[in-house]
Amino acid sequence: MSGRVISWCAVFLVLAPMVAGAQALPVKTAKPRDLSEAERAAVELAAAYLQGGPAAWWERLAAGSPIRRSGREAALAEIAARVGPADGATWQLLTPGHADPERAVFGVEYASGLEETLTLRLVQEGGWKLAEIRTTVDRRDGAPGASSTPADPAPVEPAASRPAAALPFANPYFTLGLAALVLLVGALAALALGQAGRKGLAVAVGAVAVGLVAAGLVWTGSPSRLARSAGAAGGTGAAAGAEAVAAHGGLSGFAALAPLRAALASGSDRAEIEKRLLVVPGDPHLREVQQLWRAAYLLGEGDLT
Repeated sequence: MSGRVISWCAVFLVLAPMVAGAQALPVKTAKPRDLSEAERAAVELAAAYLQGGPAAWWERLAAGSPIRRSGREAALAEIAARVGPADGATWQLLTPGHADPERAVFGVEYASGLEETLTLRLVQEGGWKLAEIRTTVDRRDGAPGASSTPADPAPVEPAASRPAAALPFANPYFTLGLAALVLLVGALAALALGQAGRKGLAVAVGAVAVGLVAAGLVWTGSPSRLARSAGAAGGTGAAAGAEAVAAHGGLSGFAALAPLRAALASGSDRAEIEKRLLVVPGDPHLREVQQLWRAAYLLGEGDLT
């Protein structure tokens, strides 16, 4: 036999068992997982929304849902801002690897091409009811807007009742430590100058150090200054907190941005979109949401600047 024939026979003897083994392996076909009851109910909710808009979800809100407790008109605005318009929208049920018994996830594409991911939480109340609506701009750290469930606003503490120790210089230990440090540096400098024969300069340095410590203690311990500093530190937070609660109407939601959501989702009237984007919300979180939606809109327009 020639060398070439022997080589082909060797290759055949090596590959034949591998091919036979591969054919003997069972073929596994990927199967989609079964939908949960909550997901099936959410599909019905989605169909109802596409037909009737936010009003179709009003009667399907859970009794404990804060959106429902806000009243019908406020609830419809909140749903419209979170979910967007039904006209021209395409919904797709997303199925993560492990089903959540109370949640369903939808990918939504609006007529303008913008996209949103909605997570619906449902509860059993004589049938599946909608308890929560989350979007991609909802925070995950419990800050305002972290969910549609509002947290009770923290009471705004009067500035006069805030402890002055919140300020570094108002802390007695900090003040005493700083004073001791200044005195130590002044004493060492005066000692060095005295040993160098500059007694007059040493006395002057020591006097300056003592004067600085005394002036600092008087300045940081002034009650009027502490009150002004505490008021300035707390006044901004109090105003922002009150403004946020007023803007949300008791909800950590996006109802005020419903007109902007509708304009961005339709995408047909650029002048209307630009006009809505010029209205800057007073609430910092709503400003963040507006900026995210604006960025998505500009990306869709090809404006990468």
